[in-house]
Amino acid sequence: MFDGAYQRDGVMPAHRPTYGGLNLLDHADGACPRFGSCHLRLRPAVLGRATFCLGDSHLSPEVVGTADAFEAVLAGLLAGVAASGECLGRAGTGVAALAWTLLDPPTTPGAVGRALDDYVEAQVHGTLDLAYDVEELVVDPSFAGTPTGVTLESIAERFGFPLRWHAGFVLAVDQVDAEFRGPAIPVLAARVHREFARAGGPVDAALIGRAAASVVVEPHRWADRGPIADTLQHLKQLWHVLVRFGTPYGT
Repeated sequence: MFDGAYQRDGVMPAHRPTYGGLNLLDHADGACPRFGSCHLRLRPAVLGRATFCLGDSHLSPEVVGTADAFEAVLAGLLAGVAASGECLGRAGTGVAALAWTLLDPPTTPGAVGRALDDYVEAQVHGTLDLAYDVEELVVDPSFAGTPTGVTLESIAERFGFPLRWHAGFVLAVDQVDAEFRGPAIPVLAARVHREFARAGGPVDAALIGRAAASVVVEPHRWADRGPIADTLQHLKQLWHVLVRFGTPYGT
């Protein structure tokens, strides 16, 4: 994408871009929640040193742009609607939902987007400094009162930006879909829930995180499931199911 600029002599791995997403619809769960339940919202000044592409960069997209030359990305969003055959309306999903906001911004701020496959990827060039470039840290409520939550709160306090809790996603273990990411996922969900749920609670981000940590530090515990890489992949897919079908906390 960058004409080999990051593969030239003297360029260190730390010089490479930081990857994220452009939250066009201001979704509470971020621009691309498939990559995690918590995210950093960056300050507007970062836009000046960011590049963007429609879809994930590992697919070698042809639709790219910058904040000052964004027309191709907008056109790509609208072209995607036509190509997908989706109805351009609030009930649309994927690129249709993204494109809709260009014509009529949503009236309900803070809604979740559940963007698993369709998003505008952002690449931030240059150093990303937590103390200067971050506007806020947005955290899943399942981490409240946990060691992870304490760590996130201490990071926000250390670097001087606010921490905000979004609505999160929860799903009853018997409601884990067997088709969206395959029949192995409900089986894994039942095991994760049985071994790691607190007081029979629902499937949520913290539960999946506890299981993932166990896979890494206790691989023998999961040897019956085959290669560890496969189990980690299935846990990621369980997160995708949670994002797609979960409901906000307290509903």
